Amino acid sequence: MGRTGEDAAVQYLQRSLGWSIVDRNWRCQAGELDIIARDGMTLVLVEVRTRWSSTCDEALASVDERKQHQLRRVAGWYLGGAAESMDVRIDVVGVAWRDGVLQDLVHVRSACLM
Repeated sequence: MGRTGEDAAVQYLQRSLGWSIVDRNWRCQAGELDIIARDGMTLVLVEVRTRWSSTCDEALASVDERKQHQLRRVAGWYLGGAAESMDVRIDVVGVAWRDGVLQDLVHVRSACLM
């Protein structure tokens, strides 16, 4: 399910927004970044949350304070000290599937402050 949601998010980011995908599923000891993309000159770290539902409400709600803290830690590992010299943000994409069909996709920009 997660991979299906990530694939839908990548298609949306590339086709609808024209973003470049830098990397996917980057891992370190602190966790994982689902998608790393470029929005113009901004590096965007994208968390994708997928649920079997008709709306993205539950998927987006799952990015609670604990998950946001983890995303900031993983971002720190990925960026090292480079975050101060570039524009970086963390976005969340919620994806809802039902009966094998994409029902909803919601993109929240700057969902987690660095």
